[in-house]
Amino acid sequence: MPWHPEGFDPNDSEEFIQEANQMVEFLKSRKTAKEYFPGPWQDEEDDKMFWVEGESWVQAKTHKNNRIDKKWLKRYGFKKAPVKLHCVIHRMDHSGSLNGYVGVPMQHVSTYGFVFKPNEGYLDVHGGVSFSGRSDVASAPLIPELYYFGFDTGRGYDIIPSQSYRKPLPGSQYRNMEYVEAEVRRMATQLMEFEPDSITHSRPTASEDILLRIMRESLDEVIKQLEREEL
Repeated sequence: MPWHPEGFDPNDSEEFIQEANQMVEFLKSRKTAKEYFPGPWQDEEDDKMFWVEGESWVQAKTHKNNRIDKKWLKRYGFKKAPVKLHCVIHRMDHSGSLNGYVGVPMQHVSTYGFVFKPNEGYLDVHGGVSFSGRSDVASAPLIPELYYFGFDTGRGYDIIPSQSYRKPLPGSQYRNMEYVEAEVRRMATQLMEFEPDSITHSRPTASEDILLRIMRESLDEVIKQLEREEL
């Protein structure tokens, strides 16, 4: 008896073949998903950029004349300062769905001492954070000098243009430009309000610091031993 994936119904094989043929035709067309698959997305723009300005926590300068928020400077090394967050919405060619990104300065508190891991819950946004990094690892038009947090709209209950020929799950929706822009602005607001207390791994604890020092000293000793053996 031939093996089939769990839940596979041989009676539905014709539907599977039709879906596969549909995808093959799409790939052959060399068109983007937005161009090939009809839907409300065809009347939308593909990219949108804007800035959100305000005051947020950034790494403080250490010069002696900086007297702003001494308590925070002493404890964390941050101060409140005007910042501009770069907001980007970008449509993916292969799926036709929209991604949202917010870029922060490298001195911003959200990038200090640790990197966000996808879906860790630091930011409440559609589907969770699915991207964090610099512009060189994203297909969207991002600025190299900024650090970005992003999300996508290719989740289980999202209607994805490149898969719109499939029967959607109950309650599924296409996340249009208006929806994604609202989520991007919401994420930008959260980043703007991010405080040093939100950081759980910004600096090592005393025990971690001791362990790191021991590891460094051990490594130095190993290197010296190897150098002596070579001589």
